[in-house]
Amino acid sequence: MNPMSNMETFDGFVGDLLNDLLEKFPVKLRMVDLGKIYPDLTPETVEVLEGAMDFLIESGVIVGRRMGNAPWYGNVGLTMGTLALMRQIPDSLQQKVTWSERFQSAGKAAAKEGLAIVTREFLNFAGAQVGLVRAQEPEQQ
Repeated sequence: MNPMSNMETFDGFVGDLLNDLLEKFPVKLRMVDLGKIYPDLTPETVEVLEGAMDFLIESGVIVGRRMGNAPWYGNVGLTMGTLALMRQIPDSLQQKVTWSERFQSAGKAAAKEGLAIVTREFLNFAGAQVGLVRAQEPEQQ
């Protein structure tokens, strides 16, 4: 996969996942099976989706844990920081809607590129607002 299609895969997947987590909140997803979500997975796509899940967890966007070596994650949910951000209204929007409303609206639309755009905008907003990426702990010697 080239970097652009990796980003497109990432944006589409993250948008779908965040929208699903919003709809089910406060209930966590007991299992996210990447193979069931995307039945035509190639090894390259598995790598991108696993990287997306690991990135979201390590960055504090979601909570969850990998379940073994398979592309499965358990107890996946929104963090308090992400939920708080989803309830904010970005200053740049003319019409005052929250991020969660934008995700829900884009998720219902037939075209997935709208959801991918909302995902990119939200992750940019989140990183700038609260620095969702946690500082790495120094390695113990």
